[in-house]
Amino acid sequence: MLPTIMVTVPNWYAARIDMVIYLSFTYVKRRKHYGGLVVIVFASGIRRMRTWLMAPFALAILAALTTAAPASAKPRGVAASFPVKTVLELPGDLTYGDYVWDDDGVAPGPLTIVVDLDNELLHVYRGGNEIGRSVIIYGDDKKPTPMGEFHIIQRDIDHVSNIYKGAPMPYMLKLTTDGVAIHGSKVEVDTATHGCVGLPDEFAAMLYSQAKLGDRVLITNDWMDQFEPM
Repeated sequence: MLPTIMVTVPNWYAARIDMVIYLSFTYVKRRKHYGGLVVIVFASGIRRMRTWLMAPFALAILAALTTAAPASAKPRGVAASFPVKTVLELPGDLTYGDYVWDDDGVAPGPLTIVVDLDNELLHVYRGGNEIGRSVIIYGDDKKPTPMGEFHIIQRDIDHVSNIYKGAPMPYMLKLTTDGVAIHGSKVEVDTATHGCVGLPDEFAAMLYSQAKLGDRVLITNDWMDQFEPM
């Protein structure tokens, strides 16, 4: 929710007329939201208030706030509230069908899954420590994979699609009510899904064994570029 500033104008006249003016704006830069401001001006008991009288007052407040906003604004979005503590060290880049899973020595903690569409990777974190990474396939332009924050709402180890002619979706972790899910698939070059996130079956099985209902899933772009490890 955008921060809200309320300003009350004294009764200048006896008439009981209320006026509310909303002025808002949002900073956006590379899919990162830096917040915004909403100014609500209450004018009580104004008889003959005209727009040109209220406008300078409201705009003066807005101008003062916009000057200070960037300095105090905090980044919004997936990186702002997800502290990564450690990442897996790999000898090289992963290619189609590749994955790594290493949770040795990682203490129990909440599981968070991050899907990076641009880099075609899925990251698994436990308590902020990366324990798994896999190459993925995802939705094409006609059936794109949605971006945003989701939670696992259903689990099914041997799920079969009731939309796409009984297509197998093993180790299914459902994210949306219209069927978008993370599941085992053939992860090959030039393949895509109908919006789901496909993983190698072996990795999907390990993820399924760890993931629980309600676990957080973030689907974004350029994950490692937008958030450096702490």
